Amino acid sequence: MATNGEQALRRCQNAAPPELILLDVMMPDIDGYEVCRRLKADPKTANIPVIFVTAMGAATDETKGFELGAVDYIVKPVSPEIVRARVRAHVELALARRALHRQNDQLEEAMQRAEDMENLMRHDLKGPLGVIIGFPQLLLEEEGLKDSQESALRKIENAGFRMLNMIDLSLDLAKMERGLYVVNPEKLDFRVLLKQMIDDQETILRIKNLDVNISYDGGGEPDGPVIFHGEALLVQSMLSNLFKNACEASPEDETLDIMVNTGDSIELNLRNTGVAPASIRDRFFEKYASSGKKGGTGLGTYSAKLIATALGGDIRLDSTEPGRTSVVVNLPSRAPDPA
Repeated sequence: MATNGEQALRRCQNAAPPELILLDVMMPDIDGYEVCRRLKADPKTANIPVIFVTAMGAATDETKGFELGAVDYIVKPVSPEIVRARVRAHVELALARRALHRQNDQLEEAMQRAEDMENLMRHDLKGPLGVIIGFPQLLLEEEGLKDSQESALRKIENAGFRMLNMIDLSLDLAKMERGLYVVNPEKLDFRVLLKQMIDDQETILRIKNLDVNISYDGGGEPDGPVIFHGEALLVQSMLSNLFKNACEASPEDETLDIMVNTGDSIELNLRNTGVAPASIRDRFFEKYASSGKKGGTGLGTYSAKLIATALGGDIRLDSTEPGRTSVVVNLPSRAPDPA
């Protein structure tokens, strides 16, 4: 109990502030409205729930109390049962909010620890990758290498560089999830990126004896480059993930169709034999969505969706053709206007 406003304010500065305050409006020194205003202005007491108890029952009085931050308004004469019920409800609500704030703080700390661990792993992975990249470079300086040996070393070196880029890309994907990634578009040749995409999956294509059929605007290979604007690393990662997924989903001895349409946008239709399970179609691009694929994480198509969106494009699944599954990607051909 405090008999005036100043005394109430002093008591609220104690080491253990109250869980809730029942505050009269009319008091001898400063009124309840001013007490409430000061309480809400002080970070130490701002979150203490305040219930006004007063004989002033006009709507304007209630409105003023709520505008100052009160959680409830009880008009005299009071019923002890009603007061107890309201106090109990607001104390429980305040305690629930406090618990939620603690959980949010713990979640943020856990996320920060996870991010720190990921950064540490990225840093530690770059050391061994330096060796993987460096040794082929040393061996390539030796004389007398066969063409097949030189080609194999080049592939190891290129794979090492791509893995290094993928480690850096994981940082970018984290920014995309938070909507913080800023694209730096450059002029690219889509044909070169498609060739890289196919080369990346050379092993699985050979093991499953898969053919690849590429067409541009309904015809064959274009005479010149197919220019569009994007980030090479992002587009390479997106295409590689999608093509790898199509190769794994396709039965052996089949043909993968890659149809490219050009114009105001680059449309890529990647089609494979086999039907995506009905249970996964609606969540095909969701994080961790996977169905029956051994070792599948569901992150490949998710990252492809993030990248397509970050580049100003879109991506969708098309299962309308019987016995076939298509992933259709649209990317803008032109660089976005500067902000």
